[in-house]
Amino acid sequence: MCPASQRARPGKQGLRLTQQAANSSTPAAQPEPPPARAPSPRPRSGQLQPRRKEGARRGCRATSSHSLSGLFCLPNSSAVSEPDADPALNPRNPVQRVPGRPGLGAPRRKSRGRQNALSASGPAAAAAAIMVRKLKFHEQKLLKQVDFLNWEVTDHNLHELRVLRRYRLQRREDYTRYNQLSRAVRELARRLRDLPERDQFRVRASAALLDKLYALGLVPTRGSLELCDFVTASSFCRRRLPTVLLKLRMAQHLQAAVAFVEQGHVRVGPDVVTDPAFLVTRSMEDFVTWVDSSKIKRHVLEYNEERDDFDLEA
Repeated sequence: MCPASQRARPGKQGLRLTQQAANSSTPAAQPEPPPARAPSPRPRSGQLQPRRKEGARRGCRATSSHSLSGLFCLPNSSAVSEPDADPALNPRNPVQRVPGRPGLGAPRRKSRGRQNALSASGPAAAAAAIMVRKLKFHEQKLLKQVDFLNWEVTDHNLHELRVLRRYRLQRREDYTRYNQLSRAVRELARRLRDLPERDQFRVRASAALLDKLYALGLVPTRGSLELCDFVTASSFCRRRLPTVLLKLRMAQHLQAAVAFVEQGHVRVGPDVVTDPAFLVTRSMEDFVTWVDSSKIKRHVLEYNEERDDFDLEA
């Protein structure tokens, strides 16, 4: 029995003291927790969903960047002590998470890097970043000589490529040099035509120019200066040695003619020519033949039954 009840007198006062001593020895009863609130119904497919609070999404970054609590996220900061920081624990938040199905009911967000790229570079760059893929090897090879931005200015590039492919020009510098020479010839002929017809200088210069162009094979006749307007880069390409071989029927196609010249099977006069860019004049066109030690010449002589062992050994 409690010692306080032994010292108290019997009666109402003693019973009151005994009850107080008993209450002080037992722990105080805690109040009952409020009943849990039922989760809100699941939003439908076409229904708009409310957004979360900005402070709940960013966490500790919701505080000011100039305060120590925002920099170090101290426990006394408002972001930690605020009861609405966690949307799952906030009873006033209309968006509730369904237990057992994480993420249900929360609004979807785009990735941070992709959202920043789309917002920073604009709609055109965003569409290009989404649609453009890495080109394959054959696509890069096909688009290497194509300019989609300045195609109107560089439209002559198509004609240049056509000439290079037709006459088997191995160096682009040859086409550029032929183009410059043809332009100089046309400009000179135009200036000579501007002079009076009875001028002695025009007569002498026109005759010299036409003789030179006819000797090179660039014009068909020595008729007039109007023929100089038709001198182009293709006119120089037609006087190249592989093209002359094809004209003389010494090769079946232009690619084989280029190979014969590079391998040293052809000579012009007494000299062996191994450069396909060699220009053949009208006077030297009749002296284009095979080298004496060439196997192609031996094969041609055997086919025509004109082979002489004495000449081949000599």
